[in-house]
Amino acid sequence: MTVQINIDLNSIVPKAYAPLYNDRTRYLTYKGSRGSRKSFSVAEDVIMQIILHPYVNWIVLRQYAYTNKDSTYSTIQQAAFRLGVYDLFKFTLSPLEITFKPTGQKVFFRGMDKPLAVTSLQPTTGVLARAWWEEAYELKSLDAFKTVEETMRGEINDPDGYYQSIITFNPWSDQHWLKREFFDEDTKNPRSKSFTTTYKDNPYLDDDYIASLNDMIKRNPNRARVAVYGDWGIAEGLVFDGLFEQRDFSMEDISALPKAVGLDFGFKHDPTAGEFMAIDQQNRVVYVYDEFYQQGMLTQQIA
Repeated sequence: MTVQINIDLNSIVPKAYAPLYNDRTRYLTYKGSRGSRKSFSVAEDVIMQIILHPYVNWIVLRQYAYTNKDSTYSTIQQAAFRLGVYDLFKFTLSPLEITFKPTGQKVFFRGMDKPLAVTSLQPTTGVLARAWWEEAYELKSLDAFKTVEETMRGEINDPDGYYQSIITFNPWSDQHWLKREFFDEDTKNPRSKSFTTTYKDNPYLDDDYIASLNDMIKRNPNRARVAVYGDWGIAEGLVFDGLFEQRDFSMEDISALPKAVGLDFGFKHDPTAGEFMAIDQQNRVVYVYDEFYQQGMLTQQIA
């Protein structure tokens, strides 16, 4: 089926996100502040890449599969509507996926909490050529990331075809492997480009939202470092500064230790934060083995 679509991308896509359309680098990584429009811009790219390239299928990933429904899935729906092509796509909740009606190309949604559901994907038309890693700060390890990326391989039936992964996140800690892998000049992946975007890269924000960010700069400058300026979060000024270290350990190593959960409720402006810990009282060591940090969570989702 041939479909003619007229979309003026130059009038829609902010300049900071032009690389999504004109750069074929294997990894494009966007760390950004609140309101930087990075997620919505990538959602538009998901739609446009499928329309422009008949070989392209997407996999959209977050650490937890269930979080896609109210975030990436709904954002892509909104993007399709804004681009005026909503009726060309079929949106289903079970399974959670999006299908381009003219060709059968798909957008799959998966979570790293179910790795087998990620590595076994096989599109019926085209190849799994694009990945969007949303809220990548939640990802547990670089090894897990690479395991999924290794599934994006094989011959593309298009002489101009290419594989690409888009990575988006808020940079809450400068100790995260994302910094070493994609931002630090001495260690970064040579097949990657990285960008930092802020609310100033989003021409669609209203004055009230901008005022709330300016208020954060005055009231909570440490949080504003990440949420407003898109800089890496650092440990400066924290109560437990210098008492943390990153250490590899297995669940077997801590299986005999008593467990505890720390929970800080939030909703609209402040995220709900959960920390899962094993406590070695004899050696005075606390192992943090899992966590979540997300806005808009209802009680059932937290449970």
